[in-house]
Amino acid sequence: GHLLLVQLGTRLVAIDQLNPGEQPLWSADTLQVDMSQWWLVPQLQARMQLQARMQQGQLLRPELPPTVVATTDYVAYQEGRLLKAVDPLTAQTLWLRDDLPAGCELFGDDQLVLVQPPRADELLVLSAVDGRELGRRPAPGSGQRYLTLGRLVLNLDSKPEGTELQLRDPWEQRVVWSRTFSARARFWPVENLELAALEPDGSFTLLRIRDGQPAFESQVDPCDDLESILVLRGERRCTLVVNQPEPKREGPNFANGIPGHVRVDGKVYGLDGRTGQRQWQAEVQQQWLRVDYPACSPVLTFYRRHQRHVQVNANGWRSEPPFVLLRCLDSRTGQLLHDTQVDNSYEQGYGLEVDPRTRTVKVQTRLQQVTFTYPSRSS
Repeated sequence: GHLLLVQLGTRLVAIDQLNPGEQPLWSADTLQVDMSQWWLVPQLQARMQLQARMQQGQLLRPELPPTVVATTDYVAYQEGRLLKAVDPLTAQTLWLRDDLPAGCELFGDDQLVLVQPPRADELLVLSAVDGRELGRRPAPGSGQRYLTLGRLVLNLDSKPEGTELQLRDPWEQRVVWSRTFSARARFWPVENLELAALEPDGSFTLLRIRDGQPAFESQVDPCDDLESILVLRGERRCTLVVNQPEPKREGPNFANGIPGHVRVDGKVYGLDGRTGQRQWQAEVQQQWLRVDYPACSPVLTFYRRHQRHVQVNANGWRSEPPFVLLRCLDSRTGQLLHDTQVDNSYEQGYGLEVDPRTRTVKVQTRLQQVTFTYPSRSS
């Protein structure tokens, strides 16, 4: 449809994509709490922890606790203790409940809304039509639930003997599918529709979450010290980042983290988006990559700011001016397009503009702008 729901901090904003320049259709505050006591709200705790992991480049599990259910028929969310279901276009209230604590986790589909209050070990199951209680079900442990798909829950249970993935329907209390990987496998969800899995031996699988079947399978180089992965999935291209532990460097070095980015230290692979066939690979070290980088872009941009500390005596260190590393690869071939170091740079982050009409990609920081122009297919 043409309705876009965006969660900006604690606010939920509905935008009509047919009229993107107009005012939002409606907005709501999903967490009406005293921000001086944010640590009492589980969702805010999770967001702070997520931001801390992003700052360190160690984002291994991208999903925040779900707090909104959106379908073509309704949008459900909380305003403080009040659980509301509203019309997606008009925000007219369809039903509400005031008997729940603030900070509940919500997920569901066209028929059901599943509610897990903070620190509760059971789910409250409500009718999506009128909000009445239909029953209660055991809740998956917070350490097991990896993500949700409608009312289905994908559990990830890591044990020394292996990691079991299991898609469950909590309401019907049945297993939709299950699959086992090694204990050292690493995972990355792709828009909550697919799940990427990489084994240390280089076996790469892209699973469809709905049925557990592979969209494709591929083989990359083995990585004995596999730490994490990141996947950018497009219709034609799939980019796989395979991270190893960050190399130890002499003396303290500080790489300033950027919210929404993860650290890249290892190999980057370009795969065919339909078959998974490996097309190219490149070595990328000491960089960061946006988790929501547009997979359709012909340019893959890495960015990182560094600052070194130099020892001046037995007890003291001196901070050197920071510098920025900017590297751009051709996402279709892996060819290096741009690689610069800007000294004495205190900027944090960059702007990216992909314009299909002018067939240009612009990467801009405060001190530099790089523009890539691509010829039309007819030329």
